[in-house]
Amino acid sequence: MFSSTIIDWRQHYPQLASITDHAWIEALQCMEPVIVPKGMQAYVTGDECRNFLLLLEGNIRVYASGRNGREIVLYRLKPGEFCILSLVSFLQRSPFPANAVTENQVRALVISREVFHRTFSRSPAFRNVMVNDLSNRYLDIINSLQELAFDPLDVRMTNLLCSRFREANSTSIEITHSQLAQELGTTREVASRMLKDLERSNYITLSRGIVSLRDNEALGRMYKLGEL
Repeated sequence: MFSSTIIDWRQHYPQLASITDHAWIEALQCMEPVIVPKGMQAYVTGDECRNFLLLLEGNIRVYASGRNGREIVLYRLKPGEFCILSLVSFLQRSPFPANAVTENQVRALVISREVFHRTFSRSPAFRNVMVNDLSNRYLDIINSLQELAFDPLDVRMTNLLCSRFREANSTSIEITHSQLAQELGTTREVASRMLKDLERSNYITLSRGIVSLRDNEALGRMYKLGEL
């Protein structure tokens, strides 16, 4: 394991850093560092799940594809988070049920399936961390499914943009109409129409590959719009 990541993983995963039992220490010694370039397909639906990641840098988009070719983002894996579908695949010994692609360069530590199962069975502390995260993330996914089923598409677009502006801590985000359509599981034409409506309402300004807030108060107004 490359030494430069030791502090990194402890900062991102404090719940694991506090584990001191022998099984976890042994697992640490078996981890391997990986660097994956942007745009790499990590998993395709039905692939065997072989590794569990401790993500240190970059994002991985996990999404489902329909028969009509449309995509919808299930979640984005960020540093400090565990991939819930990898965890489910490991525990159920089942194939990965979605697709995953790197959105930028990814740096991570890899736990092999064999080491994961050994540690899960021998380390109560590690097992508790995994089960607690599974429970919390399960609720997040239920909330996302409720939004998908019951919230109007324009409200979901507004909430998505609010979330992206806040995550970026910026008044401008680099994202295309097609990417937003993928996030929402709709067509590019529908996404473009909703964005144009927001622009005409003076919430945002659109330019090629960039969405910007119209002014400093626009994010608050958009957030209230999403609550309606």
